[in-house]
Amino acid sequence: MDTELENQIRKVRKFGRSARALCILTAVLFALIIVSFLGNIAFGRPGTSGFTLGLGAYSITTDHITTPGARAWTITVIVSVLGLLYLGLFHLYRLFGNLAAGSIYTEDNVYRIRQLGLLALAGVVLQMLVAMSSQLLLQAGVFDAAMIMPNSGPRGGLMFGSTQLPGLVTAGLILLASWIMDVGRKTAEEAERLRSDAELVV
Repeated sequence: MDTELENQIRKVRKFGRSARALCILTAVLFALIIVSFLGNIAFGRPGTSGFTLGLGAYSITTDHITTPGARAWTITVIVSVLGLLYLGLFHLYRLFGNLAAGSIYTEDNVYRIRQLGLLALAGVVLQMLVAMSSQLLLQAGVFDAAMIMPNSGPRGGLMFGSTQLPGLVTAGLILLASWIMDVGRKTAEEAERLRSDAELVV
């Protein structure tokens, strides 16, 4: 292995260690924010300052989420989003751990990147489901129409539109990257196999 390649691998390993530590820090910060968020929903009083939660067609501050139905739906949304975020952080942590160990073109790395792409796609679907469900709950009177803040955009982004396009593009690019990486990995493995066969023949 030449010196330049060794230096590049060393940089990748260093980046992997730093990025893995950042994943842990991000997970802790998210946990603290969510605990504060849920505490505000459970114990906040109307009229006090609170967090703002986007629900697709509209947003609402947590201190205005006072009915049991509204609280249940809000917590469901938060847990769903949090689940996707932590799954993404888990796969990133494992991916960066592999890089820190010097494992780059591996089957596990391809799997982690593909999972990140699928999670990004799931995030777009979740965004649309939350928007449509929240609109229905508003019409059913679960949320107080006087307390909500309508979001801009056609129908608050209820249906597929420009608000979902960046997420779809991101998901597509990540899945494309995982596919290209998998092809490259298999090509490299096949080349190594042919080289080994040739050496055996010689």
